[in-house]
Amino acid sequence: MSSILNSLKTVISWLAILAGVVLGVLGLAELGLQPVLGLYRSRLASEWLLTLAIAFLGTTTLVASFVALRNRKRAGLIYFGGAAVVMLCALASRGDNPGDLTAAQAMPSILVVLGLFWLVTHMRGWPRVAPEWAWSRRMKLGVAGLGSLLLFVLVSVAAIAISVSWVNPGDCGSEGTPFLPRRGGEPAFVARVIHVDRFLGAVAVVQERFWGLSRFHKVVFLKEGRAGDYFVDGRIEPGLLTRYVFPVIDMKCSESALLPDAKVELRLLRGSPHWDGVRIIGRVLKLRGKQPGNPPLPGVRVIITGPAGTTIAVTDQDGIYDVSGLASGRYSVRADVVDAGLRPGDVWGCTLRVP
Repeated sequence: MSSILNSLKTVISWLAILAGVVLGVLGLAELGLQPVLGLYRSRLASEWLLTLAIAFLGTTTLVASFVALRNRKRAGLIYFGGAAVVMLCALASRGDNPGDLTAAQAMPSILVVLGLFWLVTHMRGWPRVAPEWAWSRRMKLGVAGLGSLLLFVLVSVAAIAISVSWVNPGDCGSEGTPFLPRRGGEPAFVARVIHVDRFLGAVAVVQERFWGLSRFHKVVFLKEGRAGDYFVDGRIEPGLLTRYVFPVIDMKCSESALLPDAKVELRLLRGSPHWDGVRIIGRVLKLRGKQPGNPPLPGVRVIITGPAGTTIAVTDQDGIYDVSGLASGRYSVRADVVDAGLRPGDVWGCTLRVP
């Protein structure tokens, strides 16, 4: 009976260790989502304190879980020390987001519960979770290295999964042109999606870079997408892991598209970045009703009317019309008439769908 009871105590202790490890991985994953570098504004003190609270949550639970393998009392004291620091940070980080504050205040409660478990079981004389192992220095280093690598993989996967699952709310509003370089967090590149699942999103291999993405980033994670080749004009999530290590790209409200639908963008990005006067470029597509895809219409006359009169352009094999060297002013393009106020150096165009 005593051996069965001790086995049950050991199982419960391992479950507590597992809970601590899971909380630690999630805490460090959330830390990896914190935008602490490369921002275009100064972070508030409350934001820094919340980040510090998340960092202590992740590190405290992992360290205490490892220590609990041999010393229950020390693990409990580590949990209580971490809970005190997290509580101070949570109370000081009274920011504008009530959700963040509620989450920060809940963190120390979790640490206190786990700390009480290890202290009470120590006083009750529960058996040690793991036996003594006579390991050499090399074995210890090897286990520490493998454990660190496994921890990094788990934290990275958790951070990517959390980032991919979060969808930016609201409508798109006004978006800028994808034809000119933007801020560093808004890259433009071509990538091939090689794998899609609900946790990691669309895993893509970068094939061609235009700007905003480091040459060291060969693999990116797209929040939306299916198998195929994409022109990506999105926004990198600003977290430490999701921007600098494993870029997660949000393509909502952008010019991102499958390559067959991004002919205009690619022609502009691969061509000369300069042109004379006003440039008007776009595509003419065949509207196919309920059938998927709109094929380009080559050889179609596009009538561009402006201050200097009428200019006629003929679409090429990709259905693209492209006219530059036009005077400043207001222009219309037929069959669909769309006006735009243009100045020297501007680029503008529209896609015409012809039934």
